[in-house]
Amino acid sequence: MKIAAAQYIVEKIQTLSQWKNKQIQLFDELTKETPLLALLPEYGSMELVFTQENYLSLSLHQQILNMQEWKSEFLSFFERLSFEKNINIVTPSFPIIEENELYNRTWFISPKKGMLAYQDKLTPTPYERNTIGLKNKKKQMEIFQVQQANIGIQVCYDSEFPQLIQHYAQAKCMNLLLVPSCTDGLRGMTRVQNGAQARALENQMFVLVSSITCHVTGCELIENSQGYSACYAPPDTGFPENGILARCQIDESCWIIADLDFNQLDNVRSEGEVRNYLDSKSFYNEKLL
Repeated sequence: MKIAAAQYIVEKIQTLSQWKNKQIQLFDELTKETPLLALLPEYGSMELVFTQENYLSLSLHQQILNMQEWKSEFLSFFERLSFEKNINIVTPSFPIIEENELYNRTWFISPKKGMLAYQDKLTPTPYERNTIGLKNKKKQMEIFQVQQANIGIQVCYDSEFPQLIQHYAQAKCMNLLLVPSCTDGLRGMTRVQNGAQARALENQMFVLVSSITCHVTGCELIENSQGYSACYAPPDTGFPENGILARCQIDESCWIIADLDFNQLDNVRSEGEVRNYLDSKSFYNEKLL
């Protein structure tokens, strides 16, 4: 199963049409690769802020409030793009307001069925809680099935909490984790990448990270963001010794493409040099204390 993750460079887009054309051109780059799934980064939607009139004079709260009028168009655009390109798309996350509460949401869109479901960020960072009042809706993780893949999504900071996916890896046989990400500088980038690689090790699964980079001013939420996209496997039989299937260089605009062998993953889970997936059931299926 071939999958792709965007390393997305934010630009000062002036109109909604320019933004749409940028997305179309981005997906045109995948035409020869024909991946089954494409992952876009956390807060990639915030590029739309730059289409707002006088955005520099607006507070971050007002910028987010203004974005709500584009939600329907945002979703319908990605549904059309998914259908036209015949590819499953995990959208850039979008700050959505429901019942006067703010959530950070990404949608899973199928080329045949349209919008299947959504995943909210489960664990807002201290900055998100204190600066924009991002809430935790306590919505459980969704599991999406595409061919052999049982797919879960952890939005950026969520990937630093192993307990969030243990049940899904074991009870629902999740074998692919998607991590849309937006991080400030090297420390944040390192935390998310280390977390993603640790989840691949602990659960003997594939983990795909999509990152955003922004070096333009005018939207506090994404300013100074820096990162790289990567795909990880368990460092075990049949996979690279460092567990890295693919990665981009920091701050370049690109796609990473990875061809995932789920049969080999199943073999590692049952016959690998180590058996993290099975042994966690055998030894740690009850509370230690």
